[in-house]
Amino acid sequence: MTLHVTNGDIVVDLLHRAGLADGALAWADVLHEGPVPAGLDDDGLRRVRAEFLAGADGGDPAEALRRLTDRDHALAGVRAGDYLLWFEADLYDQLQIAQILAALGELGVDPGRVTLVAIGEFPGIAHFGGLGELEPEQLGGLLASAATPLTAEALDLGAAAWAALRAPDPGGLGQIMASRSPQLRFLGEAFDRLAREYPSTRDGLSLTERRILAATPEAGTPAGTVFARLGEREARPYLADLFFFRIVARLAGAPVPLLELDRPAAGWTPARGCAGPRPGTGCCGVRPTTWPSTASTAGSAASTSMVPRPAGAGTRGPRRSPAGEVEPRRLVPELHRHQQQLGGRDQLGDIGGS
Repeated sequence: MTLHVTNGDIVVDLLHRAGLADGALAWADVLHEGPVPAGLDDDGLRRVRAEFLAGADGGDPAEALRRLTDRDHALAGVRAGDYLLWFEADLYDQLQIAQILAALGELGVDPGRVTLVAIGEFPGIAHFGGLGELEPEQLGGLLASAATPLTAEALDLGAAAWAALRAPDPGGLGQIMASRSPQLRFLGEAFDRLAREYPSTRDGLSLTERRILAATPEAGTPAGTVFARLGEREARPYLADLFFFRIVARLAGAPVPLLELDRPAAGWTPARGCAGPRPGTGCCGVRPTTWPSTASTAGSAASTSMVPRPAGAGTRGPRRSPAGEVEPRRLVPELHRHQQQLGGRDQLGDIGGS
């Protein structure tokens, strides 16, 4: 028996339509967001991730835990069989690969029974976004052109990457960034991108936070415009809209904010567990009646007045730095829901080709 494992439900459907797998397993966890603490057993880690994922999307923690538990049991249930992993080059996928390889190593799976299909480009598609952009027949062709049997060294590297991600000290990330594996050829690049989300020693901001500020003009702009600009700066798909708005909400809601976010118009009510505005759905799935179309002036009755926040805006950043290093910006929620990838949905649950 061969278990096909991939990043989300869209590729699961593609594998079925291509006649490659009737029941592939969707991993579906955005591991570069939220806690992945070391020192927990598998059940403890599932509970932590379920709480985070449910809280991020206003979902049911029990349902999130059930899905993660079923997923892990499905992976373990084929330990005597073969595994075919379908993934991409971006950080979202590479962290999933690391977790899977660490799990397979703990299960004692023979590396020779694990095959990886991982691509970062596809002929004829500029700025390739992921497997979800392909047609079923194109997916099948990857078995001949991109399927790579893994080695014990590859499984060990995956386990080391997973341990480095979970470690309380990020010092181990550099070793993974410097890795050059013919089987896991995108892992070092992905961990380099991961490391750039740690706070800068210059201003305490992550790369994404700094790019959000740089992409937001002082006069204000629709948040979806900023989101699109972020995607243009990334070499690989990185951030889904849900987590973009979580970062925006954090920057705008800090004790000394860096962003001013216009309030939704009257009639908008956030759902329980809401982390911030979500374009097109209001917040956590609640549809707004209307959204403001332009940024208001700081301190006006229709806006939330914000001033620059110094370094340390990131949750892990240094506590203080000169306030003049970063300029304030304003964002305006807009009605249209922007997506990170063609044909994709949220980066939780149903996702294709992240």
